[in-house]
Amino acid sequence: AALRERKLTEAALQESERKYHSIFDHATEGIFQTTIDGVFISANPALAQIYGYDSPDLLMKNFNAKQLYVDLRSREEFIYKLENQGVLLEFEAQIYRQDGSIIWISENARAVRDKKGNLLYYEGTVKDITLRKKTEEALRKSEMQLQQAKEAAEAANRAKSQFLANMSHELRTPLNAILGFTQLMAKNPAFASGTKELDIISRSGEHLLSLINDVLDMSKIEAGKINLNENWFDLYVLLDTLEEMLQLKAKAKGLWLICDRSPEIPQYIKTDENKLRQVLINLIGNAIKFTEKGGVILRIINKEQNDLPDLITFEIEE
Repeated sequence: AALRERKLTEAALQESERKYHSIFDHATEGIFQTTIDGVFISANPALAQIYGYDSPDLLMKNFNAKQLYVDLRSREEFIYKLENQGVLLEFEAQIYRQDGSIIWISENARAVRDKKGNLLYYEGTVKDITLRKKTEEALRKSEMQLQQAKEAAEAANRAKSQFLANMSHELRTPLNAILGFTQLMAKNPAFASGTKELDIISRSGEHLLSLINDVLDMSKIEAGKINLNENWFDLYVLLDTLEEMLQLKAKAKGLWLICDRSPEIPQYIKTDENKLRQVLINLIGNAIKFTEKGGVILRIINKEQNDLPDLITFEIEE
């Protein structure tokens, strides 16, 4: 019975050793044991592959852990932490492979001591993290480039805002002079026959001055801070003014321009008059620009939509 029990125990030990060696040989991470002086006691195939050797035997015969680190301070840090802490987790360092190439590794290790506390050897695992490090470096460079691009864009935006501020000031001076002389001419009896034309010049100039004053809104729009300055105004007067002002541009191309206003459209509405004027001038101006013959019709109608009976719609027909 004792013999049978001993055989069973030996068989169990052999099976346990077989499983251990199987795990040791087929592990995807490198497994090592080294003496305090860096001599390899054991190494598995994965460790040999990481360090660039064809087999664990070649690694153990030709390599010493002291030769491992690119920066000798990494070896010193590795030893110091192991001897003082006993365990080292996720220790990252650059190492030389057998062919002289450099890779990044991450180590988990522990210092093994006897019962009296004497240091016997080091053991642990190693994995190649070169790809992860390259990815992290690429991400850092990308983030740095994005930050630089952001700073350059902000600098350009500040320069643009300063330019717009300067230009709006420079344009106001001659335009105010033009408007002033237009008002003087309108009061002069000698220009009585051209009152209508002077009125168009004056209104166009006033609109241009309003546009110049709104130039700086561009930076506010980009910053998402644009506000609508709503007020009550006469929509009929606005439409008549735009028709008179853009009629000259249409006639210069041999086109006609009609503002077809539905009778249901209210005369007085509340919205941002300046921005509506800008939108309509761009809308009509582009229609004239891209129409070669015939004319352009601006239709203003009430269109009930989503239970909004007072929704005013502007439509262009070429």
